[in-house]
Amino acid sequence: MKYRLKNRHGFTLVELLAVIVVLAIIMLIAVQAVLPLLQNARKNAFLVEVNNALDAAQTYYATKAITGETIGSGKCYSLDTLVSAGMYTTKKDTYKGWIEITPSSTNKNIYLYKITMTNGQYAVIGKGIKDNNNVAITADEVEETSTISQPALCTTS
Repeated sequence: MKYRLKNRHGFTLVELLAVIVVLAIIMLIAVQAVLPLLQNARKNAFLVEVNNALDAAQTYYATKAITGETIGSGKCYSLDTLVSAGMYTTKKDTYKGWIEITPSSTNKNIYLYKITMTNGQYAVIGKGIKDNNNVAITADEVEETSTISQPALCTTS
């Protein structure tokens, strides 16, 4: 005996629920895989901005030295100073921080860099660089915190 399904249009409620449950499980697995990648991308984007700020401060410091500004024992530049000088561009109020540059006590041709910077989620706090050939902050030096305080050298400059 053959049955004809003349009036069967579409899917049953159980079939639709089964598809929704399978899709929900797939979504949960996908989100678990993608979330760490997004966090890593945000951290790396912050790291790029930190290193761009370091480069801007290095350029600004050299420009000031060439034009005859007295450097003395060192300078501290806020990100706002670098932005207003046209050395660094960023979204307004996204990043906050300072870069300290001081000449080495043993060799006046080597400069010591110390950066304190945050974007509200990640921060680099007082990390220093002692090698002029490799001025860069690495991912290991980025912390998950939003609070930073102004370095001592920056309060007097």
